[in-house]
Amino acid sequence: MALSVIYTFKDAKDKSSFTEVPIPIATTLANGVIFAQQMALLIDTLINGRIARIGLAATVTMPGGLSATANTVADVEEGGLFQFRTSGQFHKSMRIPTLAETFVLPASNVLDTTDPDVAAFVTAMVDGIALGPFGGTGTVQPCDTREEDLIALDFALEDFQNSRRN
Repeated sequence: MALSVIYTFKDAKDKSSFTEVPIPIATTLANGVIFAQQMALLIDTLINGRIARIGLAATVTMPGGLSATANTVADVEEGGLFQFRTSGQFHKSMRIPTLAETFVLPASNVLDTTDPDVAAFVTAMVDGIALGPFGGTGTVQPCDTREEDLIALDFALEDFQNSRRN
């Protein structure tokens, strides 16, 4: 497991890119925030653009049962766009790249939210995931940046987007 500070940069054309700065996993959240802010001040002196976002991310062990390889038809430019509503009536969008075409209703760009796999994802986003059965405690409820709970799905659509070049 590893911890990273992720800096998102914007240019004059409002295009974005990011970079990661790994830090020791034993770093506390409070210390990680301070480090991230201080490093941002140093990076800011080196760039013409601007730092648009700073995040902390932990790389965790992959659970068993995930696909070992990408399907030959997988394409990061094809995805599913889910828009949720929060308790304060704000919107939170989330895009899942490489979404399988089988979840798109025929002759449309609408995702089949009655499909058991799609429905399970939407339920977890709206109701959270109870961690007790997996060795944790409580329920983790997804939220927006204001930490408002997601309470409903507004829409789920097929979405196409240019991929990021490496």
